[in-house]
Amino acid sequence: MSRSVSIILTACMLVLTSVLFINCSGSGGGAAAGDNNGGGNNSAGALQSLTPLHGAWVQGNCVQLNPSLSTKNFYQIANVNNTTVSQNGGNLTYSGTVCAGAGTMISNTHIGQVVFNGTHDYVDSTYGARKFYYGTVTMVSGLVQEQIWALKTSNLLCVFSDDPSLINAEQVNTYLNAISNNDCFVKN
Repeated sequence: MSRSVSIILTACMLVLTSVLFINCSGSGGGAAAGDNNGGGNNSAGALQSLTPLHGAWVQGNCVQLNPSLSTKNFYQIANVNNTTVSQNGGNLTYSGTVCAGAGTMISNTHIGQVVFNGTHDYVDSTYGARKFYYGTVTMVSGLVQEQIWALKTSNLLCVFSDDPSLINAEQVNTYLNAISNNDCFVKN
């Protein structure tokens, strides 16, 4: 492997690590294995179908790796059962600096499984219907984290740490409105 390819792959993995495993759009919120007290969303409604979460999702953010290469992160979400999804993630690379055209997958790694325990439907006065899923991700590394998977629209998914200050759907919606769409994932 050439030195430049090695540097590019290292940069891609750093991007993947910083976006997927470190909470890029939320506050800390990590919990020890077996600790289910990470979030404050005990008021979530009954869990609804996870089907809207299934499929390939590509993040809006584009990172320029060098003058002729750029990358985006992606998730691949697959059904396990009525409460659980399997989460893979990785990078797509693009010729050029703006992630235009079709990306080439250079990594696809199993991140872990997410067990969901509740859902909120919410109607934002400006943006319309939204759906918030509350769950616990157990990563292959052993890290356990309470998360909110928010469908900002039916084709725009934002994933962030559940935080004790987000105790109802209105607060989650306010937080979601502050997140850039580029930090979220578009259904592919």
